[in-house]
Parts: sequence; structure tokens; C-alpha cells
Amino acid sequence: MGRMFGQDSFFTRLLTRAFDLIVLNLLTMLLCLPVVTIGPALTAHAYVLLHMVRDEDNYIVRMFFKSFRENLRQSIILEVIAAAVGYLIWLELRATGIMQLAGSGAEGIIAAGSSFRMIFLLIAVYLTASCMYLFILPARFDNTIPGFLRTAVLAPIGFPARTAAAMVVALAAAVLYGYYNVMILPILILFGLSLPGYLVMNILDPVIARMDGTWQKPEETAEETETEPVDSEPGIDGPAIPTSSDNQEEKE
Repeated sequence: MGRMFGQDSFFTRLLTRAFDLIVLNLLTMLLCLPVVTIGPALTAHAYVLLHMVRDEDNYIVRMFFKSFRENLRQSIILEVIAAAVGYLIWLELRATGIMQLAGSGAEGIIAAGSSFRMIFLLIAVYLTASCMYLFILPARFDNTIPGFLRTAVLAPIGFPARTAAAMVVALAAAVLYGYYNVMILPILILFGLSLPGYLVMNILDPVIARMDGTWQKPEETAEETETEPVDSEPGIDGPAIPTSSDNQEEKE
């Protein structure tokens, strides 16, 4: 029993992580309420999650507001761009009838899969994936708005497997919340954003590490990493994309 509740036990670390995710989720939801600060809140959310995944999280609240303040202006601009893209996606899906067909059961989903509609659906998914990167990149790098947009557009091409896996997690959470929102309301309040975000960040951490040059293969040792820096050559999932050396500076 003593080992189970020890400071370094799995159970204690699990409870600590759960508590951190609850705090992060509540902070993010609170800062999303003004609507105009959704972008900075999501960037701060990604900043804390990235440090959690790397076991670099010490003060959740302090880290959150540090990122929130530093990325306030840029993230608001990116939020406006993402909102415009989201609106275009909605118009696109509505115009092609995909939303109505997909909501009419299995036959509707099959009908929505016609070649013309499928092209628009793939474009919508790709743009959604790019928007996902828009709020993750400022959490790790200093760059211009065009620089972030360029990297966000290229990232799904450069890392298709990890991007697809992250999208599956995010979309599965969205569908689950959409269908069972009332029944799982307590879970939504406590873990609605932070839990799927934590899973997504675990998937995308090697992508971010590849961009900032800190990624290493599992078989590499620390000594090999110090003497053999990672460049932007293909390695994880696909071709090279803009990294920290391409007008993009790594944040602490």
C-alpha cells in the first residue's frame, strides 16, 4: 500500500497528471469565454501540454499565463484567420450537401462519398488539420504570421501519418462530445479539451521536435544526439518542412 501511494508511484503520478489536466482544462475554458481570446487560450493550452508531454511542467498556471501574454496579439490574428477558414469549410460542406447527407445515417454517408463531394471533404479535412497546427506552432516558436501560415499548410504534407492520427483523436472526441454532451457534461468540464489535447500532443510531439531540431531516434543515445544534430531531412513521416532554422526561432 505504501508503494502504491509513494511519491514516485504510477498511481500518484496518474493522479497528479489528472489534476494538472483538470486545472489546464478549466483555465482554457475560462479564457475562451470572451471569444476574442480563444486563440491565445488554445496556444497557451498547447504550450502547457507540450511541456507536460516532455515532463517539463512545473507550474501549470504560471506557464499558461506566460504563453497567453506572450502570444496574445499573434494568436488573436491567427484565430481570425482560422475562423474565416472554418466558415469557408462550413459553407463548402453545406453547399455540397455533405452535412445533410452525413446526418441521414449510413446511406447518407455513402451518398456523401461521391467523387465530387469527396474532393471537397478531403479539402475540408486538410484545412482543419492546418488550423490545428496554427495554434500549436506559436506555443513553441517565434515567427511571423505568414511564416506560421506557411508551416501550418505544409505540416500535414510533411507528416501525414501523425497528422492523420491526431485528427482521428480530435474528431473522435468531437463526435463523442456531440452525441453525448449532456450525459458526459462533468467530463467535458473537467477534461473536455485537455484530455484529447494531451493525446494529440503525444502524437505530434515528434513533429514539433523535428521542427525545433530536438528529435532523436529511440535507439540514439544522448551522446550521439549531442554530436549529431538533427537537420530537416525526411525522417519521421515525410518530406522536410520549415524548421526552427527557417525564420522560426524556438521558444523556451
